[in-house]
Amino acid sequence: ALPIYGTGACMDLGLLYLSKHQLDDAEKLFQSCCNLEKARDLGNLGLGIVYALKDNPKESLIYFKKPQATYIANTVNFNKDFAYWVKEAIFFNLKNGASKADLVFLERIVDTPGPKLKK
Repeated sequence: ALPIYGTGACMDLGLLYLSKHQLDDAEKLFQSCCNLEKARDLGNLGLGIVYALKDNPKESLIYFKKPQATYIANTVNFNKDFAYWVKEAIFFNLKNGASKADLVFLERIVDTPGPKLKK
């Protein structure tokens, strides 16, 4: 399944905040998404990225583990910008002390090509 229709504006705004390193704004946006049933997975995924960029790997991993793997896979396969930020989050989490074992589930998802991507 594709990411839920209607979350595109939240995703776009979140990506804008991330690209401008406006992490507090991104955090507030993604927290708001967590309060909406249709946007909860996006919110959790976004918070996983934000907390990684804020050098908080423990909090980041909590949020990365909340969405279903299929949601994460579909999001990164159909949105290359979001995939970039998930990869950045993995890098920052490793840099800040998260173990490779803690992140292997996320690395496998990001590195698995989807129907629109070719290796």
